[in-house]
Amino acid sequence: MLGLYAFFYAILHLSVWVVFDHYFTLSTMIEDVLKRPFITMGTISLVLMVPLAITSTKGWIRRMGKRWAQLHRIVYVSAAAAVVHFIWKEKVIIDETLAYAGVFVLLMLIRIVYAIRKRSMRSSV
Repeated sequence: MLGLYAFFYAILHLSVWVVFDHYFTLSTMIEDVLKRPFITMGTISLVLMVPLAITSTKGWIRRMGKRWAQLHRIVYVSAAAAVVHFIWKEKVIIDETLAYAGVFVLLMLIRIVYAIRKRSMRSSV
């Protein structure tokens, strides 16, 4: 559910950008994505979330089997792109950007430690 909430927030964030910053003008949106790296990173993060949101139902999980977990590993890339998007948008490292980056790094370290322990337990058996 957390991933779907993140996707929902990203869609709302995109909607505000489309409506209030660009007034539905596709050419200026494309120009903005190509010209401003922080918007490019946000776009990458959102695009990577689309297949994750689509395949987050029980039916998709059952149909995809092990491939579902492989696909959903791109969440790490999407999250990293979102953090970079936020840091680059601010242009200055402030407490809030450090907090988000720190939480992301901490969660990734926990994930890495967990994966290493799981691998070592499998190899010792």
